[in-house]
Amino acid sequence: MATALFAACTNDIVPQKGETKKPATTYVATFTGSQPKTTGEAKTRTTATHTRGGAAQVYWETTDRIWVKADDGTFQQSEPAQYQPYTPVNKSLANFALTTGSFTKPNLEVRYTNTGRADRVTIAANQTQASADDFSHLGTAGDCGTATSQGSNGNYTFTLNHKASYLCFVPRNLNIRVTGAGSYDLGPNIKLTKITVKADKPIAGTYDFSDGTLKDKTPTGGSNTITLTPGGEGFSMNTQTEKLAVNGAYMVIAPGTYNLTIAYTITDPATHITTDIVKTLPGFNCPEGQIRDMKANLTFKQCNYWDCHPLRLIVQPSKLYQLPNANEMYWYTYKGDPHWEENVGIYVVDGHLHMMNGMWFKKKAKILADEGITEAQMQSGYPKESPLDYRTTKGTWPPISILPQTTPVPNKADYFFLPAFGRYVWPGGMNPSVLKEFNSYGRYWSKDVFPDGHGWSMYHIIFSKDKVRMGASPTNVSFDAWNFETGESITQPRA
Repeated sequence: MATALFAACTNDIVPQKGETKKPATTYVATFTGSQPKTTGEAKTRTTATHTRGGAAQVYWETTDRIWVKADDGTFQQSEPAQYQPYTPVNKSLANFALTTGSFTKPNLEVRYTNTGRADRVTIAANQTQASADDFSHLGTAGDCGTATSQGSNGNYTFTLNHKASYLCFVPRNLNIRVTGAGSYDLGPNIKLTKITVKADKPIAGTYDFSDGTLKDKTPTGGSNTITLTPGGEGFSMNTQTEKLAVNGAYMVIAPGTYNLTIAYTITDPATHITTDIVKTLPGFNCPEGQIRDMKANLTFKQCNYWDCHPLRLIVQPSKLYQLPNANEMYWYTYKGDPHWEENVGIYVVDGHLHMMNGMWFKKKAKILADEGITEAQMQSGYPKESPLDYRTTKGTWPPISILPQTTPVPNKADYFFLPAFGRYVWPGGMNPSVLKEFNSYGRYWSKDVFPDGHGWSMYHIIFSKDKVRMGASPTNVSFDAWNFETGESITQPRA
């Protein structure tokens, strides 16, 4: 514990000839606030440094003031904090001078609040953080604390015990970094632009602090939501590991146990796409005076060149079964009641977020029920009457295209969605492949070779707003390879 640098005193300024005597400045007491580092706890006031899973060190600001209960039982507010004259300055120690009141007794009560009253604390429903891993908004957001001073007769020391709770968010981007000929990295292209925390009861508002605690209090002007807004264009999401320096974000919250819903708002400035990735945390405890580290693994559905190229299936033979066979794809195409819809969902394409157009098809179970067939029948041939096994029958070409509907599907639970990713075209030479027909066409592989294609062509489905049909193409073109029922790519990008 540090001791006070100056005691109660009166400074008289003697005027020179012709000058007016300035009023005396009287310091009736000085309180020296000490802020030791304690694992997992915020023990200071305004600015914090934090190591995930480790210690938190917070520092006094020169704008900070404290309240002290005087000998007569009334709270008196101090002058702004003054750092002790060390080199370098130790900002975890500060002196607070009192100019009114009498302070002679031991064990005087000390309070820190972010309001103009000793008995009120406001947890802000809207909080702003200037840069990553910066907790300088701690005080304005709702930090508060109490202490019992040590000393007597105007010279006191104290250690502030914080009474709010604190959340530390370090989201990471789990979209796999794609390298090689088709190198597309989402990380540099997206920003964390907002974090919204919603609870099943108030977590912000103005709280009665007359007993020095926020626990089990119902605030006035209460809010079940706290929104944290990062400064600038937002914090970077260019990390697959938890890095405070990249996007560490802090929030002050009232202590308690809540059912939390956390929405991470992600923005791609190039495509102007903004989306929320939502996590739920039931029965989450926010302890008084402690920082809780919040793990958040964020991911998006994606399709890049190396995801979609059929030659990659050779490397993943165990997943080949997830593709529909030729006969199943016929059923999906011509009996799947295709519906075209635009702006359905957000996907990663070439390292950027895009709102996708695409086609809805009936799920296998719905087709089986509506057509009165078994799964074995669906796999072995098309159509129901006089079926052909397109896996082995030569000299047959797919039927003509059909016109999809553009009205909403009757029940999305009975359908699955395929985005219109387009296709990659190689212009030749050393040039990289170019994405064509994006958001206009979708092409998806079956797992079966076209019998008349000399082993070099495979069945696929092709669709647009104006048509849906079966086709067959050489395997040196890059269409998509997805599990229809789950809507997931069955291939793995390069490491």
